[in-house]
Amino acid sequence: MGLENAYILGLGRVHAEGARVIAPQDTTEYTLLADSPNGVVSKTVAVSVSGSRGIEYAQGDGEEFAYRLSQRKAVSSLSTFINKVHDVLQNELQFTVRASGGGGQVLALTTNLSDRPSLVGPEEKRIAARRLAYRVEMQNTGTQPGEITCDVKTLIQYRRRVEQTWRKDTDEALHRAQAAALLRRISQLSGN
Repeated sequence: MGLENAYILGLGRVHAEGARVIAPQDTTEYTLLADSPNGVVSKTVAVSVSGSRGIEYAQGDGEEFAYRLSQRKAVSSLSTFINKVHDVLQNELQFTVRASGGGGQVLALTTNLSDRPSLVGPEEKRIAARRLAYRVEMQNTGTQPGEITCDVKTLIQYRRRVEQTWRKDTDEALHRAQAAALLRRISQLSGN
């Protein structure tokens, strides 16, 4: 089939043929990405673990995410670059990550909603907590060989001290700061 640079997101590089034994603690989605002569191919499978609590992701196709920031980047392998972005989200920033799309379309990495105490300022006496999720969308631009567009969107929710309901945060400066921080980190990744 001519596949190169094959990755299982969250597990790393794999051979195009063979098997890999996994033992997830919770229900998990695994996405295989590989470069092919026709672009990046992907396949996602879910491994169900009975009795697991599951992970709370934002729902839908990303419409609840806001405040998009974009950059273009030259990469020699889109699947390798996507794996590096996945590694930043999962291993550096400690999010759980789910992949969607691919097959010549936009490939999106969406994180779980994760409590981020650093997003609550000391002057915010009424806010008990904030949580953050990212959606990173990557696709070939079609204008230059190896050039991609990388869009970062955020979803931030807050919870007041006197209630348990999570509400969507509309503070544009907060959203932009979080998206810009991730985009800066992504811009530091090598493109090969």
